[in-house]
Amino acid sequence: MPGLSIFLGHVKKFPNVVFSTSFLFSCASETLQSIVELIREHRLNRVVVAACSPKTHEPLFQSALVAAGLNPYLFELVSIRDQCSWVHGNEPAKATLKSINLIRAGVARAVRLEPLTESAYEIIREGLVIGGGTAGITAALTIADQGFHVHLVERDNRLGGQALKLTETVEGDSPEVLLRHMIERVTHHPRISVYLQSRLVGHKGHAGAFEGLVESVHGTKPIRYGIVVAATGAQPYEPDEYLYGKDPRVMTQVEFARKLADDPSWAQGIRRVGMVQCVGSRNEIFPACSRVCCSAAVKNSLTLKQINPDSQVVVLYRDVRTFGFKELYYLEARRKGVLFFRYIPEEAPEVFKKDDRLVVDFTDRSSHEAFRFEPDILVLSSGMRPHRGAEELARLLKLPRTEEGFFLEAHVKLRPVEFDSQGIFLAGTAHSPRFLSESITMAKSAGQQAVKILCREKMQTLAAVAEVDPEKCTACLACVRECPFRVPIINEEGVSEISPTGCRGCGVCTAVCPRRAISLKHSKDEQINAKIDALLESHDLAA
Repeated sequence: MPGLSIFLGHVKKFPNVVFSTSFLFSCASETLQSIVELIREHRLNRVVVAACSPKTHEPLFQSALVAAGLNPYLFELVSIRDQCSWVHGNEPAKATLKSINLIRAGVARAVRLEPLTESAYEIIREGLVIGGGTAGITAALTIADQGFHVHLVERDNRLGGQALKLTETVEGDSPEVLLRHMIERVTHHPRISVYLQSRLVGHKGHAGAFEGLVESVHGTKPIRYGIVVAATGAQPYEPDEYLYGKDPRVMTQVEFARKLADDPSWAQGIRRVGMVQCVGSRNEIFPACSRVCCSAAVKNSLTLKQINPDSQVVVLYRDVRTFGFKELYYLEARRKGVLFFRYIPEEAPEVFKKDDRLVVDFTDRSSHEAFRFEPDILVLSSGMRPHRGAEELARLLKLPRTEEGFFLEAHVKLRPVEFDSQGIFLAGTAHSPRFLSESITMAKSAGQQAVKILCREKMQTLAAVAEVDPEKCTACLACVRECPFRVPIINEEGVSEISPTGCRGCGVCTAVCPRRAISLKHSKDEQINAKIDALLESHDLAA
């Protein structure tokens, strides 16, 4: 394995390289200042850094170029960490050779880079929140409390969403009290306009400058906003299994909790209660786990035991998923005599009526014994499904969704409350089934991310955007159809036009244009071909 001096010696021999050096931590503030000084000292007009991923570190080095008086797009970052050292850790000599070749390709591209100029436009410092449930209200308050006007659009005739049906959490907190306070705040907030029995029917524009149309019973109203928070929520699955809807003694966990809260004397007359978990979840139709069902069963079992200690509760489960500290409540339920029996999907419980009695037959997977149980009440743990308005909103805003129909974030770790479309955020059970506290936390995060845009006066456009050569364009509509952000249009001259404020620089239009009339700045053919040629040249030398 060649030493660092030999490594730098190779790099210095590359065409057009006038200076090369190394640093222990290239992204450290002291190093960035050194880069600024070296650019000025050697009068450099292109800079190549071989280090970490461009995804996370490119803006740091570009800022150094700006400080030295260079255009930030005259910079190339070669990812020898992610693409080389991390994947070839057991072959250091070959990894070093590959690093040299990757740098050669980076230098070849850097020579052909062109200075690009960003433009700016004014931000519409108002927000749009779609959905008036717990998450939507939280996001609206988070934004409005920081001085920005919010349009809150809700399909139903009241705010609160599905949380209005809840009695209490497993920890004993009251969603009803919380919602009453939140609804009071949002209704009388001077910076929040609430639209009930309304929906968004029109949407266009780009981050910081959107235009929409809200339809209500009073007609349609145009609105302008800089960001969008999608908080459409979820809706409960309505079972068609286990005699639900055919016998009043069969109910869901939400309905059971409501009866326990409204009429405790009713619970005192119950001798036996059966509960069946994973109804409508974790199957071929809906593979996802609804997360809240196990905790709901534990909570309702404990409530019943508190009202009627002599009652018997039998829970038929596939896997008990009481997340985090909720596991302590599961332990408490076991100690108070709640019986848990595991079943598998292939041997799902059978429920039928015999002489007007409810009968449940099941096989316990621990003992492999078959049991028959005759409950007074059968409670089904039915999960969450995407809200009926999610599909319509996904089409309107062009938002991605999971196989189950929930909205899909841009990145589960790096951008957990954002979509790929800049300026559009995600909160609550519109993303996935979750507890009330989790929805509130996510909504606060989405609101704070939205404020990062709204607090600016102007927003920079990307410089690395697509541009059309009108002489080559034949208005075939390929770019119009394929752009995931719906940016290209056919203008009055009959050729494609791509707005730099809307373009996200993904390059899809460039790839699909049959006439090669579209080029992507900072990724032009000659720049990409230069890298390829350099890599092929290095391969020939290695051979």
